[in-house]
Amino acid sequence: MKNNWIFKRALILVGIYVILLGLVHLFSFQKIHHQYFIKKNNFFFSTYGNGGKVSFLEIPKAQQNRFIEYDVLIKLSSKQQRQRAIKKAKRERKTNITYQPVQYDINSWAVYGMLYVFLVALAIALPLHWKNKLLTLAGSFVLLELFFLLKMWVLLTLKFSIWYKKFEVGWTNGFLIDLLNYFLIIITYPFFGMMFIVIVSLLFSSKSLLVLSKKEL
Repeated sequence: MKNNWIFKRALILVGIYVILLGLVHLFSFQKIHHQYFIKKNNFFFSTYGNGGKVSFLEIPKAQQNRFIEYDVLIKLSSKQQRQRAIKKAKRERKTNITYQPVQYDINSWAVYGMLYVFLVALAIALPLHWKNKLLTLAGSFVLLELFFLLKMWVLLTLKFSIWYKKFEVGWTNGFLIDLLNYFLIIITYPFFGMMFIVIVSLLFSSKSLLVLSKKEL
C-alpha cells in the first residue's frame, strides 16, 4: 500500500479541490476575484505596444446571474485609430468624433480564477510541513501570476495583430501570428494551467517530497 501514496495524494487533491470550490461558491469568492482580475489587468495592460489602448470592464449583472457565460469585457482601441477618426471628422466638418473599438468577452473565473483554487488545494494536499506548504504556495503563486500575465499578453498581441489594419498595433508577420495563435490555444486550456501549477509546486517542494518517497518506498 505504501507504493500507492501518489495515487492517494491525487485522490486527496481532488477531494480538497471540490470542497474548496464549494466554499468559494458559498462565500462568493468569485466576486472578489472578478474585481481583482479587472483591476490587475487594467493596471498592467491599459496601454499596449505602440499606441494600443485596452480596457477591462465588468459585464453588467454577470455576477448576479451564474448562468451568464462571460463576466469581463475587453475593449481594444488605439491612438492611431483615434487620430484617423479626428482627421475624418475635420474633413467632413463634424464636431463629434466616432470610431468603433473591438470588443471580446471572457470568462475570468473559468480561465483564471479556478486555477487559484487548484493551487491552494495542491498546497494543502502535498505531504509537507505547514512551513513548506506556505513557501510552496507563495512561490507557486508568484509564478502563476507571471503565467497569467503572459497569457493575457499573448491574447492581446494576437487580437491586435488580427485587427492590425484597424489599429496599426501588433504583429504583421502571418507565420508568427499563426504560431502565437497555436500557443494561445495550448495555454488557454485550464488543464495546461493545472499542469503548470503541479510542475511549479513540485519544483518548490522537490527535496521534501524526495525524502518522503524514499521513506514510503
